[in-house]
Amino acid sequence: MIIFLYGADTYRSFAQLSLLKKKFTSERSQSNLNISSLSAPGLKIEKFRQAILSSGLFSKKRMVIVQNLLSKEASASSHELIRGIMNVIKNIRESKKNILIFRGGEIKEKDLSDAQKKLFTILKKEKFYPEFRPLTKGKLKIWIEKFVKQNKMTIENQAVDYIINALGNNLWAIKNELDKLIVGLSGGQIQLQDAKNLIKPTPEQNIWSLINAFGQKNKKLASQLLLKQIEAGMTTDYIISMLNYQYKIIIRMKSYVGNKSGYISLQQAAKDLSLRPFVCQKALQQQQNYELKELKKIYQQLLKIDILKKTRQINAEILLNLLILKN
Repeated sequence: MIIFLYGADTYRSFAQLSLLKKKFTSERSQSNLNISSLSAPGLKIEKFRQAILSSGLFSKKRMVIVQNLLSKEASASSHELIRGIMNVIKNIRESKKNILIFRGGEIKEKDLSDAQKKLFTILKKEKFYPEFRPLTKGKLKIWIEKFVKQNKMTIENQAVDYIINALGNNLWAIKNELDKLIVGLSGGQIQLQDAKNLIKPTPEQNIWSLINAFGQKNKKLASQLLLKQIEAGMTTDYIISMLNYQYKIIIRMKSYVGNKSGYISLQQAAKDLSLRPFVCQKALQQQQNYELKELKKIYQQLLKIDILKKTRQINAEILLNLLILKN
C-alpha cells in the first residue's frame, strides 16, 4: 500500500501521519520497531531498500515513511534514489505486507527536478489522501471550536476571529496558543480578552490591518496602526517592503478579478496566482476597496518613498503618514 501526504498545511499532514502510525501499531499489534522513518536529502537507495524489503521484528509487516523527497533541497541529489524508489513502487503497490508513506510540504512543480516530477506524477495517482491545503477562514473556525471542545472548554466567537486574524492559518501556531490558553484557564470559556492577553498579531497580520484601515479610508486608524508598529520595534524599511509586497499582490488580484466573470473561487485564485490561501483571501477582500488605477498610484508612491529613504536623509515615517493622509 502506498500513501501520499503533502501540502502547505504541514500540521494536518503530520497529524494524519501520526494517526496512521498509531493505527498500524494498535490494530496489527505491531511494534514501533517495525516503523522506519527516512528523510531526504541525504537518503541513499541502499538504506531505502533495506527498510522496505526486510522483514519486521516478530512480524512480516512494515511501515516505511519517506519525508521531503520532493523538496527543493533534495532535487539535486535524488535522481538515483527516485529511480530506485519508482522500481520498488511497481512491486509493492498492491502488497498487503508493507505500507509505504511519502510525506512532504507544499510542492511547486516548477521547482522539481525531472526525476521528482516523474515521481510526483505517479504519487498523485494514488487513492489515499488529498493535498493538505491551508484551511479557509470558515474551516479554521470549525477546527478551533472542535479543538477547544475536545479539551472540554468553549470559546467565544470574537476570540476565534481574533486568533485567526492574529495568526492566520498557521495551525502549528494556533494549536500552540490554544494549548497555553487551555492550561492557563483550566476550564470554562476562552473569551476575547483572554486571547488578546496572550496572543500578539504577527508582523504580516499587522501590515494587513494597516492596509485594511488605509483601504477603508480610515486615516486616523491607519496612522495609529503605523505608529503602533513603529513603537513595537518594526523598522520603516520593513514596513515599506511589506506594504510594497502586499500592494503588489492586491494589484495582481484586482487584475485577475477584472478578467473574470461570475463567482471567484478562492482555491482556484490561490492556485492561478501562486498565493497561500490566507494571503489570497486577504487580497481578494482588499481589492474591493480600490480601483486599479488607485492601487497602481499607491504602489508607485511606496516605491518613491523607498527610493527617497535610501538616497536622502529623510524621515520615512513622515512620508508614510503623508501617504495615508493624501489618499
